[in-house]
Amino acid sequence: MKQRESCIFIALLLCILPMVVKAEVLVGDTLGKSFAISPYKVSVGGGLVLAGSLLDFDHGGRQLGENCPSAFSYKADEVLRFVPAVALVGMKAFGMESRTERWSELIVRSVASTAIMGVSVEGTKRLVGRVRPDGSDDRSFPSGHSATAFLTASLFAKEYGHLSPWYSVGAYGVATSTAMLRRVNNHHWMGDVMVGAGIGILSAELGYALADMFYASSDNKRRLRGPYPWLEQPSSMAGVYMKYLLPDAIEGVCGDLRVRSLFGYSAGMEASHFFNPYLGFGGRLGITSSQIEVEGKVAESPLDHVTFMVGPQFRTPLLGCFYAGIHIHGGYGFYPFTEVPLSVEKTLLLGGEKGWGYEGGLSITYLTRKDVSINLVADYQSWSTPSEGIDNQGLSIGLSASWSW
Repeated sequence: MKQRESCIFIALLLCILPMVVKAEVLVGDTLGKSFAISPYKVSVGGGLVLAGSLLDFDHGGRQLGENCPSAFSYKADEVLRFVPAVALVGMKAFGMESRTERWSELIVRSVASTAIMGVSVEGTKRLVGRVRPDGSDDRSFPSGHSATAFLTASLFAKEYGHLSPWYSVGAYGVATSTAMLRRVNNHHWMGDVMVGAGIGILSAELGYALADMFYASSDNKRRLRGPYPWLEQPSSMAGVYMKYLLPDAIEGVCGDLRVRSLFGYSAGMEASHFFNPYLGFGGRLGITSSQIEVEGKVAESPLDHVTFMVGPQFRTPLLGCFYAGIHIHGGYGFYPFTEVPLSVEKTLLLGGEKGWGYEGGLSITYLTRKDVSINLVADYQSWSTPSEGIDNQGLSIGLSASWSW
């Protein structure tokens, strides 16, 4: 089973790798040494996160891990994840010119990307508490080794991928090997390594975008001047988002048991079309997973909520490359069943319901270039009950990346 999953993952990456590699070559040809968020890489990274999050990668948790110990014990993944980073530093140290000229600027970009990756991985591990296939601990989701490997591969590709596509192919090949070894060694489920890979790619894109705010060359400044597509009539946008759901968004009494959510996270895709520079209509398709506590006992499996929303959107320019937005979405969602073991004989069944709800909030958007933007979002949501006696309404904050045309 693990070998078949590995083959599927490798086949998937072989399909999307040409798009990622081409993105680096095109950026190098058209923008020289300036940087820009790649909508291709954001789509790939976001797609891996979403697909991995939707997988049923628990498969029975600790019991399966104890009954099915790994027959493999390769340690190459401990070293392979750092190979692209070592290659990057070595090539630059030996005088091979990278797209970032100064060491100080390269360090800032790398540290920013690594910090985003580290916070995302560690925060999600603590939130989800997924048990590893080998039953060793509850830090399976997502894979930190895979995230590190794809982060270093993305950093290497950004600096040297424009010189030859084989540089990017080699870097992502090493990253893929690392991810597959984590699965073969029975340290992670398939969904863990997919989400880890996506986080690594997205962290590099966001880290470089944030560093560009402080290291904007004259080429970047010219690139950031308008007109922007969002000022044209009409214009469209599409992207991916990730949000953090604050505690107690889900709360109530089911039977005689007190139920509440500790934390939650949401990921999905979004799109919108603007009829003029200020007014538009858009929607979101996503899944929210919440860690549930019942009478002080934390459930092993999260409560999921799949939603589809549409509604009006409004935006207005602020200063420079920033603008503010308001959105109000209404839609439909459903909760898959989640079992919460309370004792050997007693189990609480949550979910299985469906119904309508709405979500509204504010956003601050930064235009990294004329057709790519990073958005900070704060939302309030109110949805139908997941089970009788339980409310679902609360606040969430998050980030999204959008591509305009």
